[in-house]
Amino acid sequence: MKTRIILCDIDGVIADINHRLHYIDGVIIPMTCTNCGSRNKYRCNICRYWDCIEHDQSINHGKGIKNKGCLSDTPFSNIKTGKNYDAFYAAAVNDKPILWRWRLIKLLAWVTRSEIMFSTGRPDIIRKTTIQWISDNIHKQFSVEHSHYLWMRKNEDRRHASEVKREHIEWIKKAPHANPWFLIDDDPKNIEMAKSEGLYTWFVKRK
Repeated sequence: MKTRIILCDIDGVIADINHRLHYIDGVIIPMTCTNCGSRNKYRCNICRYWDCIEHDQSINHGKGIKNKGCLSDTPFSNIKTGKNYDAFYAAAVNDKPILWRWRLIKLLAWVTRSEIMFSTGRPDIIRKTTIQWISDNIHKQFSVEHSHYLWMRKNEDRRHASEVKREHIEWIKKAPHANPWFLIDDDPKNIEMAKSEGLYTWFVKRK
């Protein structure tokens, strides 16, 4: 008889990642005037508070803000950076566990007589970090010995997570004693993929 498998995502499902989303949403850097070098877009140069009204040190300057002493009409430099996935994953050690949801997932596994495996888009380079996080926060007995319960992305793999997780499902299906039947995820594309593979799903809406 095959063991029923629940595949559970980590980021955004059992790990709160809101504190590191800015690394992949694009980082906003204060605008710099190409004439005077002022970086006064968000912070008062007297009290250093954000968007200070009391000291009124800045005036509107095109799309940004410039120092009152600068009379230039030169536009500000670009302020948005690209995605930094290295920093995004490096900060995963500071994720707080979403314990109430993990308890529901464990209850689902108990009721349906299933085992839980983790299927994540995290790169394999942070496997040890992820195992340690799981052990410290949600499953004290989890260790390197349970690494086969943690499916991750190969370091050089740049495909969308839905393709990576489809592969996870296909590999598990090939195992003689495993039956993946349920996926829990916060990405709609992963949910649609799982449905196309015949799995039941739980879409987690991230706040």
